[in-house]
Amino acid sequence: MKSNKQINMNYAKLRMEVIIMLIAISAFFLIFFYFSLSWFTKYFNEVNAGIDALIKDEADIKLSPEMSSMEQKLVFVKQTLQKRELEVQLSEQNKRDLVMYLAHDIKTPLTSVIGYLSLLHEAPDMPKEQKENYTKITLRKGVSSGESDQ
Repeated sequence: MKSNKQINMNYAKLRMEVIIMLIAISAFFLIFFYFSLSWFTKYFNEVNAGIDALIKDEADIKLSPEMSSMEQKLVFVKQTLQKRELEVQLSEQNKRDLVMYLAHDIKTPLTSVIGYLSLLHEAPDMPKEQKENYTKITLRKGVSSGESDQ
């Protein structure tokens, strides 16, 4: 039969072996978790890089083959943003053209009206028939410019 001292030594040795095994298993799981997490976060980093390329308007958005569906979505978003930017530029150009057209459309009859009113003002001794003629023309120009606004 074994003595108490030997049993205690065997028990201490067994306890030490269990502790070492637990430490080894814990280290293995920590290493496994680290590599699994870094493999998993690689995809987040790729998506982040793709979004950065989208923001900076870089030429290509390239992701790994596993992320092809995400790459397609990012490329679609990029194309949509470019299309909207082009539409905004076209809209701004159309607005500028319209303002320029309207300014010209308003300015031309207004200039004519001002010219006839100036003639009436500068020539007080003008014959009555001529004054009436200029007044009718001025009225017609004013009315026609008012109708073109509608």
